[in-house]
Amino acid sequence: MEIVKLWREGRKKLVGTVELDEDNRRLFFHIADEEEQNRVAGVFNEMGEVTWSWTRYGDGEWQEHRAEPRTRAWFWFVVANILYPMGYQADFGADG
Repeated sequence: MEIVKLWREGRKKLVGTVELDEDNRRLFFHIADEEEQNRVAGVFNEMGEVTWSWTRYGDGEWQEHRAEPRTRAWFWFVVANILYPMGYQADFGADG
């Protein structure tokens, strides 16, 4: 289970937590404010497969690394690359 605690306003306002059950590819949102929950859930639910990096060794071909929805790499990508620019800060490994 991956868990992230989300904050806003420079970590002054706790939004809540989001949990990913990677085995069953399910997300759980523990966010009291309905508007915040709709915003955060909307981001996760609308996000499909993502490219999280490109690598190339020597003169070889560039290789794309993709993350399937509701996997650990995808979850981290969404938090760091989508929610963070929207003004959310995150604590990974939160215990709820």
